[in-house]
Amino acid sequence: MTKRLTSLDAFRGLTIALMILVNTPGTWEHVFPPLRHAPWDGWTPTDLVFPFFLFIVGVSFYFSLKKYNHELTAVSAEKILKRTAAIFLVGLLLNAFPKSIAAHGMLWQVVFGIALVAWLSMPWWKNRVSTSLVRGVEWGSLLVLLGLFLFTLGDNNLRVLGVLQRIALAFGIGAFLCLLFKGRSLIWVLATLLIGYWLLMIGFGDLTLENNFARIVDLAILGENHIYGGYGMPFDPEGLLSTIPSVGTMMMGFLAGRIIGQHPNNREQAIFQLFLYGFPAMILAYLWNPFFPINKPIWSSSYVLHTGGLAMMLLGLSIYLIDIKGWKKWATPFVQFGLNPLFIYALSSISVKILLYWIKFPAADGGTMNGYQALYKNVFAAIAGNNEIGSFLFAVFYVSMHWVVAWLMWRSKIFIKV
Repeated sequence: MTKRLTSLDAFRGLTIALMILVNTPGTWEHVFPPLRHAPWDGWTPTDLVFPFFLFIVGVSFYFSLKKYNHELTAVSAEKILKRTAAIFLVGLLLNAFPKSIAAHGMLWQVVFGIALVAWLSMPWWKNRVSTSLVRGVEWGSLLVLLGLFLFTLGDNNLRVLGVLQRIALAFGIGAFLCLLFKGRSLIWVLATLLIGYWLLMIGFGDLTLENNFARIVDLAILGENHIYGGYGMPFDPEGLLSTIPSVGTMMMGFLAGRIIGQHPNNREQAIFQLFLYGFPAMILAYLWNPFFPINKPIWSSSYVLHTGGLAMMLLGLSIYLIDIKGWKKWATPFVQFGLNPLFIYALSSISVKILLYWIKFPAADGGTMNGYQALYKNVFAAIAGNNEIGSFLFAVFYVSMHWVVAWLMWRSKIFIKV
């Protein structure tokens, strides 16, 4: 397919916009139910956002490796490894910012800053120097950042995993599998991952929060100081073992990309096949649900089939509306998000932490409140009330502010690719 599909960028950008929306309510005390994750089994619209993004990572990978004829070569392997390491380290940076970074000495911070600036500024200078120098800076910066982060693990509570780390690992493992296995064999690999994960989960624990095998593995390998604690106990929804089925989500995206790529001149046929595979995947998910419930925190195999099948059908619908019917104007803001997705997502996380930890305002009780609270209470709660509407308007505002950044980058033709 020679012409770029606008629907792919729009789909990717929509997921980033929704990620920011559900992550930044004015207050967690007032959130509309569809904008919350399901407590455990089951799903809400919010539970679709992350796997949809991981799915589109797989779709995009199919087209980005087209120039290598989807073969595993030294060049394509290096590209996969570099991207995996970069995304993983950006995720660690978001976890470490600002507390873990500020807790160390000036030398640590200077070396860290130099490596980070060298990496982020690369789009502006890499075309002016030799390829060997670019590769040296890329790998040198990544190794410095990795070394510094490993140095911090022993003496603080830095969470090792997270959203970007899951994307990195699922992409890296999935990318090698997609290039190693061809044709129907890739579907058998996908089935093996999903069934194997199910057998592990029911064979070495139960499917509860307290005793699931994914949690047991994370505690044994990472320790409770380095995993997520937001469930009232140490449990990481982006843990190590549950990365196995998330690889399947990426692979379903790759398979969808292959369907689209095999019909470059007949998009209607591609859409038909996306529905042909997507709908049965959802049916299979609900047949599996009584035995392995649809569950995002453990990324259950039925959850993979449910979200992947739905993503296939929605991508097909997007191709029809945007690329065939030409209804593109409504999708333009999402396209702009989708052209710098990881940068915008990282910026949204960093900006929240700046408001939370660095900006303080006096509170009515004589104490202080952070910038996040002040913005919500003094603007959105004052206008719409301290309720779900005020909280939602704050989230919409936050998405809008990051869209402005995405729009400026799009207008200036700045595209930061990891």
